[in-house]
Amino acid sequence: MFIKNCKSAFTLAETLITLAIIGVVAALTIPSLVQRFQERQYVSQLKKSYAVLQNAFQMAIAEHGTIDQWGLSDTRAEFDEKGNVVLLDYSSTNLIFSYIEPYLKIASYENLNKPDKYYSLDKREILPSNYPSVNEKHNGATLADGTYFSVGWVTDTSCNPACGDLWIHLPVKKQQIGVTRFYFMFNKNGLIPQGAAGASVPFEEYCDVSNKSGITQTQQGRGCTAWALYEGNMEYLHCDDLSWGGKKKCD
Repeated sequence: MFIKNCKSAFTLAETLITLAIIGVVAALTIPSLVQRFQERQYVSQLKKSYAVLQNAFQMAIAEHGTIDQWGLSDTRAEFDEKGNVVLLDYSSTNLIFSYIEPYLKIASYENLNKPDKYYSLDKREILPSNYPSVNEKHNGATLADGTYFSVGWVTDTSCNPACGDLWIHLPVKKQQIGVTRFYFMFNKNGLIPQGAAGASVPFEEYCDVSNKSGITQTQQGRGCTAWALYEGNMEYLHCDDLSWGGKKKCD
């Protein structure tokens, strides 16, 4: 007696169709997975840089007193007839830098990752500006991990509610506010990430990827810093209806 053993198998056409489907699914999902992975890397770098700078401020405060006691003056700016800044006095920003500098591991006083391109959160290009100064500028440096930071203008010597601002950008050539470039305020007790609940730069307006409020390109995205630090993600890149008191995840 002969027993016929029949084995089923995929035809060549079926195999090719299956591979094509797998390819389409991979093409649709892999870029999203890569983007999410990159976002997590950026958030991790941001948290590390924030911890380093906040520690430097705390050490400087322990040595010199709260920042409102540092003898600061408002950043003096001169303007042309069109209202454009033509001259700046960096004496106070230089002083702040000199107080925190001893507590930082500085790789260079130059920006080793000066950006090729600079964009707002909604990807409008921002043209570089370089204001002449009445004194030499010493207000920024590249840290050991490649992150660059710079102390900004001092706007209120009483530090109420804040003394001035500071920004950092991560070590990549293409800079985007809220993705690789992040903004802080500092009050008399240290750094405050912009976009925190109740802040003067509200998250809901200044970290809206669709920019419904019409924020200018140099400002749009500045309110993302607190979200990235406190929520630990960049979910704001994927929808425009998040808020501190409401929705925290995109659908």
